[in-house]
Amino acid sequence: MKQAKIFIFATAVAVATLCARQAWACPHCNIHNYLAGSVRSSTNVFHGSVVRQIDDRTAEVEVLKVLRGKHKVGSKVKTEMYGSREFIGKKFIFSDPTSSPPTFEVLPLEFEDEVLFLMHENPSVKSAKEAIKRVQGVSVMTQGIGMEYLTNHYDEAVGSLVAELDTLMPAVFSTNEVFFGEHRLGKLLEALLSRESDQAKEFAVSYIGKMATQDGNKVDWSSIPYNASSRGVFLRDLLRHSRKHDNLTNALHRQVKPQLPKLSELALADAVYGVVVTQTDTVSGLQKNLEATASSDLIALGLYFAGNYEARWWQHDKACAFWDEALSLAKRKELKEAISTRIKDSEKFWKRKHTDANKAIDSDKE
Repeated sequence: MKQAKIFIFATAVAVATLCARQAWACPHCNIHNYLAGSVRSSTNVFHGSVVRQIDDRTAEVEVLKVLRGKHKVGSKVKTEMYGSREFIGKKFIFSDPTSSPPTFEVLPLEFEDEVLFLMHENPSVKSAKEAIKRVQGVSVMTQGIGMEYLTNHYDEAVGSLVAELDTLMPAVFSTNEVFFGEHRLGKLLEALLSRESDQAKEFAVSYIGKMATQDGNKVDWSSIPYNASSRGVFLRDLLRHSRKHDNLTNALHRQVKPQLPKLSELALADAVYGVVVTQTDTVSGLQKNLEATASSDLIALGLYFAGNYEARWWQHDKACAFWDEALSLAKRKELKEAISTRIKDSEKFWKRKHTDANKAIDSDKE
């Protein structure tokens, strides 16, 4: 895996901080898959404050709180940490994993609750409340434990799942950064839509119906965003997880298309992104739906987001096709330059097979 090189032997501080902002990476080499092994293989797990850098990959750390192991509070220990000089005085969770890399020797303090959970010999949950907490975890082990309980106790949990979504959504959608917020919402949606229910359908249909009432932030064309906002990611996950149920999928597809012409600014670009990456509509169908009401630059921006997303998962044919469509629609110089640069960067490493987004997507079905 090419992206494994990013994580292997890299400082876990940088990785974990990046992942906390954007929970994505190569599915075979990211923190989600490897956090549990990293924590569970560690002899010492503790809170510490960085005292000084010993060398490029070693720091001296003062022990502040012991979660596992024999270190004494107040003692100073050597531990693996890359580029620690810039973190002197900062506090983290330190560990000494022996599992195969990637490993995460240094984590932000926000990980403490999940680290403690993973340190149990046989971690488990005993209530819907705890399962809802765990399904939002970073590690796939934590998520799986929560998801199994929620699937087996769905009727008991469905009301609480909706309540948790209603509580978390405003915080994630706001400008305030929420620890793994988009990821957490996605896992809650997955749990809610794991079964067909009136409450799940009501939630999904209601959200789509209110899309046009959501305030859309204006796009700063001088500093074009690279990815869809949290709202775009949420719509993508909502449409994706609804696919398990044909009736719900059809209902959402019918409802989302009339909403799109009512949207503007970033809300429209986000919706375009969510619709095309989930194949809720084709690029050509989307253009026909929006040609009379929408700025071509906003459609292009949504397609640019879609291309960037596909490229992240090594779907280069899809990515280039979306970028090509975006470039054909874009009118603003800044947007054209951003798309063109992205295409050139990709073509340095990947020879495309298709230039049409619909063909590129359909090729997955062959």
